[in-house]
Amino acid sequence: MKIIASKHFTYRLVEDEQGNYVFHLVVPAVLTAAAVYEKQVILPTFQKWMVKLFPHTIEPLGERLIAEEKARAAKAFARR
Repeated sequence: MKIIASKHFTYRLVEDEQGNYVFHLVVPAVLTAAAVYEKQVILPTFQKWMVKLFPHTIEPLGERLIAEEKARAAKAFARR
């Protein structure tokens, strides 16, 4: 596995053995700051090439993926 980019404990973008770009996201829990979980997102080919061509898009993409996952988790929590 080759590390492409990382930001503290927020996310890590790696290239796996098959050549896929995989985001390892650390997503904060909905109600508590202490509970977190990690989610892996495999980027589609289009986003992989966008990241290769425009490396400055890695951070906004990571932040967007985390925000989407937090919103999904909050929605699931609200349904309980």
